[in-house]
Amino acid sequence: MIERSTPKSQPLHLSVDNYATHQQPQVQAALAQHPRFHMPFTPTRSSGLNRVERFFRDIPDKRLRRGVFTRVGDLEVALNEYRALHHANPKPLI
Repeated sequence: MIERSTPKSQPLHLSVDNYATHQQPQVQAALAQHPRFHMPFTPTRSSGLNRVERFFRDIPDKRLRRGVFTRVGDLEVALNEYRALHHANPKPLI
């Protein structure tokens, strides 16, 4: 879908972490068949650059610490509220 919706003259860069699955031979073979795609890897030990890791890192500090959750449902509500608040004012990564 990304390839079809992007002008053919533009390369496509997919930034990913160094997780082993991104470097498997099957992935590399698929990328070789789609030369527009480039996968720069974030440097090892640079989780601060990975927006998903930063999101999950903040959950304990900003929502779970000092909370009391006696039921799984209470925890789910707290996590959903945090997610909604976090996404209420999105900002692009620059």
